[in-house]
Amino acid sequence: KYGAGPGFLSIIPGAGQFYKGSVAKGSLILAGEIAAAGGIIFCENTRASYIKKMLEQPKHASEYNSLADSWETGRNVCIGAAAAIYIYNLIDAFVAPGAKRVTVKKARASLSAVPYVDSNTIGVGLALKF
Repeated sequence: KYGAGPGFLSIIPGAGQFYKGSVAKGSLILAGEIAAAGGIIFCENTRASYIKKMLEQPKHASEYNSLADSWETGRNVCIGAAAAIYIYNLIDAFVAPGAKRVTVKKARASLSAVPYVDSNTIGVGLALKF
């Protein structure tokens, strides 16, 4: 079991999934959040540009106002998508089982030297335990 660690890591989108070994899912969540944030910024900048044009050119104000409203809708859709992805990220980090965890005990390797005496030979025998 992973405990609550992945849930707290998922404050950063996808980090909880990476911790649990779901690299593809974590990558998609992170990429989705980045794309939604980029969409929010792009739509808001375009909307602000049309509002500026609306104030500068009053004879085209209704056209620019309509375009600004469309970009505002796009921004709101991106905000909703970012919120939905983030909520999914939090729920998935707590609920999904994740990859199977395996703990491997590290063996203590040791090298020992033992004197060796035979009727024909005298020497040192080396033993490596791993």
